[in-house]
Amino acid sequence: MLVRAKVYDSASCHAALRTLMHDGMNLSRNIRRGGGRTDIIDATEGMAKPRALPVWTSFLAGGHIAPWLVLGLALILGAPVAAWLSALAIATVMFARTALAIRIGQPLLSAILTPVGVAVTLAIQWSALLAARCGQRAVTRGRSYDFR
Repeated sequence: MLVRAKVYDSASCHAALRTLMHDGMNLSRNIRRGGGRTDIIDATEGMAKPRALPVWTSFLAGGHIAPWLVLGLALILGAPVAAWLSALAIATVMFARTALAIRIGQPLLSAILTPVGVAVTLAIQWSALLAARCGQRAVTRGRSYDFR
């Protein structure tokens, strides 16, 4: 997240955000209240909800991680049709992801590492969901919060 210092200071962001856990979303709100512009979406529901996370996991892991695993298994087991179909799925997803990276000016490495990013994101989300279910608290920058 990048914010110009002048905009950050004029929106009194530091004072307004120091006690909040979700400072990313609140930072954008404060900048807009101060007359600045932002480019962010409001995803307050998040993925780590009991009903949403299995669905997101199916979509994200199924599209970005599973084809790589199937390709590896197909190559090990000598299943050329499965290998070919997995490679086709990987090529399709990587083409779309690379086109998106080019269009929005992201480094191509971000497209190449998408499966890793998806795996890390899902691990974080599942960890947050399970921690909330176990009654644990989130700790960030020396502050503690309920996951709810």
